[in-house]
Amino acid sequence: MKLVVSTLLSSILAVTALAAPAVRVTNTEHNDGSGSSKEVDPEKRQAIETFFDTGRKPTYKIVYQLDDRLQPVSGIYYNKAGKIFQKSTYTLDGADHMIQEIVYDSKDALVCTKNYIWGTRFGQPSLIEVQVYDRNGNLTKNQKRGSAYRK
Repeated sequence: MKLVVSTLLSSILAVTALAAPAVRVTNTEHNDGSGSSKEVDPEKRQAIETFFDTGRKPTYKIVYQLDDRLQPVSGIYYNKAGKIFQKSTYTLDGADHMIQEIVYDSKDALVCTKNYIWGTRFGQPSLIEVQVYDRNGNLTKNQKRGSAYRK
């Protein structure tokens, strides 16, 4: 009887381990000392990314809702005081590249729509252009790759 209970318990533990994927944390640090920490909880289908300044003080955070493949479908942005300042919904292509972001303010009013245009660079997928449209659908900004780095 002990062997049967032990085997049954081992099987239950093995199934439980497979059913509850581990929480994953990714830390990123930039050359200037700022960075972020992103915690992905597959069971909740949620990720929380906290951004830090060069003194490691939190500046804002984003709480993402994730799809079945753990890719973001929406994000709520909080300032350092914990108040919502932006909400976004995301559309991804088949390769999980973000192709559109619809941005709302804290009261759910449309702010803008951003279209992300992907291409290839050195044989790898690369973001080549961002088109920003205002709430009326007028193109307000068209930023091509590299223009952000020009001084």
